[in-house]
Formats: sequence, structure tokens, C-alpha cells
Amino acid sequence: MTPTVRYAFEPAVRDWAERVSAGFCGAPTAFFVGLREDGSPRRIYFAAPGVPFDAAQKTSLADAHSRWLLYLPHDDGTYLEWLGVDASLAARWLGRALDPDDLRELDGAGAREEWPDAWRVLLPPRSSGR
Repeated sequence: MTPTVRYAFEPAVRDWAERVSAGFCGAPTAFFVGLREDGSPRRIYFAAPGVPFDAAQKTSLADAHSRWLLYLPHDDGTYLEWLGVDASLAARWLGRALDPDDLRELDGAGAREEWPDAWRVLLPPRSSGR
């Protein structure tokens, strides 16, 4: 699979999600966070360690929530997807205010103007340096 990572916020969200899953499960484990309209968690679903999180599970959970985040770590990298995760919620999860550096492209070529409320990205495995 070809990584699609481009912006500084993508590895930052991956690192946050990895800490959350390792804190609850002892190792990076797939999880889905379904959110209420105010951004508070309504449901957090962790897959069993080593058990794949399939498309049917994701679809079922996403259909039940208008706002959510999905974290899927695997040997080939990490897949992240979210819908309705605004900048203030991302800042709360990251434990710090977002700044312009978070929106910059990793190669320094440019930057986004604002935080994306909906996003999906495939990050490379950690051994590749990002």
C-alpha cells in the first residue's frame, strides 16, 4: 500500500491514537470513536488485539454516528479516517493548540489554510521515519 501522508497533523494524530490504544490495550490496536454533536465520546470501540477491523464494522459504526474517528494500525502502516472532527476537538485530543506548523506539508512545499473536519490518510510504518 502506498502511504498518502502529506501534512504534519497526520503523524501527530497517529501518535495520539497510538498512545490512546496502547494505554487501553497494551499495544497499538484498532479503534473507533463515535462522537456526540458536542464532540464528547458517545462510544469507543476497540478491536481485539491482532484481530482485523473490517469494512463492515467500520460502516456499521460510522452509519450510527455523524462524527467519528477510526484508527487502524497494521504492519504496512497506519490508516486514519475521521468525519466531523473539528480543530477544537483535535486540539483537545492532541493536548495543545493547533498552530500553522500543523498544517504545513512535510516536504515544506506549502500548507493547508485550515484544519480538515473530514480526512483519510495512510501513514507508512514507523520504520520508514515518519
